[in-house]
Amino acid sequence: MTLNNDIVLLVSSLEEANRKEYSYQCPYLALADVLGYNTPYNIHHLPSRFGRLSVRKMLLTSGIDIKLAKLVWLMLEDGYTLNQIALEMRYKYGY
Repeated sequence: MTLNNDIVLLVSSLEEANRKEYSYQCPYLALADVLGYNTPYNIHHLPSRFGRLSVRKMLLTSGIDIKLAKLVWLMLEDGYTLNQIALEMRYKYGY
């Protein structure tokens, strides 16, 4: 995929993850669920298989360029919501 396509996919995934009921409590889990990396069901029923939720690994699983992972991770750590990150990316990349 090109970086432009990756941004479109990531922004739409961030917006979809923001609509998840638990996105404010655990934005990493909401994003992992939307990207197909892990699901709340797996974590609840198979806790021994639950590891650290890495934004880099989530994006790799979805085929999205990992250059965007650091940006998403830093913004999550700074307290941005998933929707705020999506809006910032739309503004920054003109999408």
